Order: sequence, then structure tokens, then C-alpha cells
Amino acid sequence: MSGIAFMVEDHKGLEQQARDQAIADARVRAEAMAKAAGLTLGQVISITENIGAEPPVVYAMPEAARAADAFVPIEAGEETLSAQVQLSFELR
Repeated sequence: MSGIAFMVEDHKGLEQQARDQAIADARVRAEAMAKAAGLTLGQVISITENIGAEPPVVYAMPEAARAADAFVPIEAGEETLSAQVQLSFELR
């Protein structure tokens, strides 16, 4: 066993929020770059999501190992969800 993994129960909604924010952030950055170049953004040409690897699978411990490690305290932690997108815009 390599450790304990905690996961968000309803991650799809949170992943969508992260994706929406990543798209909004990409647009703001693209607008700033276009403005610096004396241009404006046109229509979105393409959107690509950069998807990372799935989290590792955690297997159940045998009963004897569970009993031996039952005294180990577990502290609360946090889960970080992120989204990476790439947008291509028409420039005017």
C-alpha cells in the first residue's frame, strides 16, 4: 500500500466549473495579447482540453494489515481540481 487517497464525491460539477474558469481566463489573456499587438479577437477557431492521467487505483488491504494499521490517525486534507484548455481565436 502506498497511501490513502481521498476523492471528491461529485467531481463532475467542480471539473466543469474549473473548465469554465480556464476558458474565461484564456479569453482574457488572449484579449490582452491581441490588444498589445493592435488587434482584436474574432471568433473562436478551436478549443482543446488538456486532459491529465487518471488518479491511481487504490486496492483494499487484507484484513490483517487493516487491523495492524488501525491506530494510524488520518487528518483532513484537500483535493485540487484543475482544468487546462487551449483556445485559438481569429484575429482582426
